[in-house]
Amino acid sequence: MQRIYVGQGWDIKLDKQKNKGITILGMIIAVLIVCFGVLLIIRVLPPYMQHYAVKNALEDIAKEPNAAQMSKAKIRDKLERRLQVDGISAVKGENLEIEKIDNKATLVLNYERRVPAVANVDFVFKYHEQVPLE
Repeated sequence: MQRIYVGQGWDIKLDKQKNKGITILGMIIAVLIVCFGVLLIIRVLPPYMQHYAVKNALEDIAKEPNAAQMSKAKIRDKLERRLQVDGISAVKGENLEIEKIDNKATLVLNYERRVPAVANVDFVFKYHEQVPLE
């Protein structure tokens, strides 16, 4: 530390070391970034968890005995009932199709989920699942 004599006995201490640490503005910006990240996680996690439940429901229906002989309406009904029990309303039975892929009947589910993020900004999730019938 260096002292400088300024007339009439006043002296000023000059510190040559730089200040270390974060400023209030820096702390506010860091908190805002963390809050935005938490908001993203809170908004994005539920659609992925619900999609996992939808995928499990499709796989369970495909593994049922005689699933390949069931009508499209019955398979859709089973899917809707299973999703209703799980509390999932984003997927409807009309999103489910039965197609022949590699000479095998396959359940094909295409759906889209929109989740509001902030103001008029939405997250859009597009899902496509294929499960062969056994």
